[in-house]
Amino acid sequence: METKVDGKSMEGIRRKCCFPNGIEVGAEGSRGGICLAWKEEFQICLKTFSSSHMDVSIQGGSANDEWRFTSFYGSPYMQNKIALWDLLRSLSKEQNYPWLVCVDFNEIMYSFEKSGGQSRKEKRMEAFRGVLEECQLIDVGYTGVWFMWERGNIPETNIRERLDRGVVNEKWMQLFPRGNIHHLTSSLSDHCPLLINTTIENSFKGAKSFKFESWWIMENTIEHVVKEMWELSTGSIFEKLKRCIDRAQSAFVLGRLISDNVLIAYEILHTLRQKCTGKKGLMAVKLDMSKAYDRVEWIFLKEVMIKMGFAKEWVTLIMRCISTMSYIVNINGSRGRIFKPMRGLGQGGPLSPFLFLMYSEGLSSLIRLAIKNGSLKGIKASRRRPTISHLLFADDCILFGEATKEGARVLKEILRIYESCSGQCVNFNKSVTFYSSNTTEEVKDVIYNEMGVRNSINMEKYLGLPNVVGK
Repeated sequence: METKVDGKSMEGIRRKCCFPNGIEVGAEGSRGGICLAWKEEFQICLKTFSSSHMDVSIQGGSANDEWRFTSFYGSPYMQNKIALWDLLRSLSKEQNYPWLVCVDFNEIMYSFEKSGGQSRKEKRMEAFRGVLEECQLIDVGYTGVWFMWERGNIPETNIRERLDRGVVNEKWMQLFPRGNIHHLTSSLSDHCPLLINTTIENSFKGAKSFKFESWWIMENTIEHVVKEMWELSTGSIFEKLKRCIDRAQSAFVLGRLISDNVLIAYEILHTLRQKCTGKKGLMAVKLDMSKAYDRVEWIFLKEVMIKMGFAKEWVTLIMRCISTMSYIVNINGSRGRIFKPMRGLGQGGPLSPFLFLMYSEGLSSLIRLAIKNGSLKGIKASRRRPTISHLLFADDCILFGEATKEGARVLKEILRIYESCSGQCVNFNKSVTFYSSNTTEEVKDVIYNEMGVRNSINMEKYLGLPNVVGK
């Protein structure tokens, strides 16, 4: 760890923390010192040290094999970086042992590892990446907070960076296949502490855990590799989606077109126009969902994915993708504070359309259940054709059924349940109902009073195409 006191004072602090053994390099003026402390079950051998590093070999704990640990304190000044990188290159010549280099490098690898303040020069970041590559060291990964250092209490002066990290060689990863680093929350210091996990028990028992290296996303081949791995199984992600999503949904699913549902809607509306006889009329209800993407409740989406049979680990990863985003609003040129949403899907996100399809399965399931128990009846274009109860295109929806008070009541109850569970809200003022030619005005008034949806002589545009049939 980096210290701000002399070696003697640090020794007293170390003993109070129940670490009987340790090595201290005292601070010099404003420059911090280094302290390494350990308990009796470990055997530590000091190899080299200086005012900016401490290199030791470690034996004991969960690993029987000897491994190497180097603690660094990197200078924030560019003129001292060259000497620091040369020191790291010199230490890397000995690659006989598993090796972990950790703590404060005072440098970032990529521009997205800094928020606020002046942008870091690409030349500096490239030099850091270059020395790690020369030394055959890779980022071991982490859990916890992203930024490790922060300064400034107001948005205008706030600067956050990921200055601390752990990098390892391949032998260390083989010795500790489950090894990782957890970023703890900071208390008094402007740096967050690091907790290194070197547990190796049961590392090869059971199913393999998910593993992701942050540097993979910077490789040019990442998209090709991911796509190839997806298609090695039974099909692409779109084929998998096709097996999960209701056939009434035509958006964003491979092999289904927007025109499919439009053509079906034309056929059903044509049937409604041509139906001039019979005691019972038919109806089509075009629903208008108010801010559908913004009203997505995350807990409902999670439960739907679990109910559809997705693995809990996969569901957890998806939920992290949508729940860890944050926003900053500029007001009159001034940046406000960062805030996190509690629900909703970003409409520009690549996952959002597919996640909304799964979300809409809640409504489809309620309609299918009502059809199955006989409380709701769909419409057939002809006697031998399948029953059509609803058509979906992402957040657009048309419901079909008999024009009766009971049918309207069932539809209203389905929508009420869906709204209360999912957070979605139907704008009944903008929704419309289209009736078959044999539906009386009295029945239309009854349904209007039941559902609160206005009547339409001509069905309004569906997905941008007019559904007016026949001349």
